[in-house]
Amino acid sequence: MTTLERARVQTFPSDFIWGTASKTDLEQMIGNAVPVRLAEFVANALAYHITTTEDVKIANNIDFVAFYDWLKETKHMTDKVNRDNVSRLKRVDILCPLTENPDEHFIVELEKTPEFNELSVSVRSQLRRAVKLYAAYLTSA
Repeated sequence: MTTLERARVQTFPSDFIWGTASKTDLEQMIGNAVPVRLAEFVANALAYHITTTEDVKIANNIDFVAFYDWLKETKHMTDKVNRDNVSRLKRVDILCPLTENPDEHFIVELEKTPEFNELSVSVRSQLRRAVKLYAAYLTSA
């Protein structure tokens, strides 16, 4: 492959201006580069996550930290499992805004959303479990 072909594989735009770098310097820059499109994807995903997390917390006054702590103290779950449950609860809230007391009726409403039904059976089950844990947390508070 030529230097420019390798640059395209790294997702540099075809009109990228390389300046007056030597062939060796170009090879090193391309070889050490994070693919441009990968960096763009990661940045967009982070921006979405940060914005969505703040919007969800503000919109519904959900204290995810307290839920996390409750899972740890009451259910004795590991940090990874707790993070997963909080993440799933945030996902549920995006699909179908959480109510003050998410009961079986809430789960039925969640299951009616087209986005929920596009998820795998396993993910749907995990989301339901997160809602049930959150309901137990609210009941205990």
